[in-house]
Amino acid sequence: MMMVNAKLTSLSLLVVDDDDDFVDFVAFALMSNPSKSSFSRVSNGEEALRYLRNEGEYVDADVPDIVLLDLNIPRKNGHDVLRDMRGDPDMSAIPV
Repeated sequence: MMMVNAKLTSLSLLVVDDDDDFVDFVAFALMSNPSKSSFSRVSNGEEALRYLRNEGEYVDADVPDIVLLDLNIPRKNGHDVLRDMRGDPDMSAIPV
């Protein structure tokens, strides 16, 4: 197995999850990492797509480096969100 020695300087995450305990876990993991990582959180699929499209209250949101997507979320499930992301050229390259 090949090991890569890379230093991560910053990472921007979008957490799409309605489970507060999971979001707390993500926050704890990021706090214990010396990089300058940050995350934003939305709790349903419709809100996730508004965030990623910079619509409404998310007009100034940055494009995340990665999306942590719960598949079982309200309003629009994770499978539908992922399908919409992969079908949109502006979002299709974002790792999920």
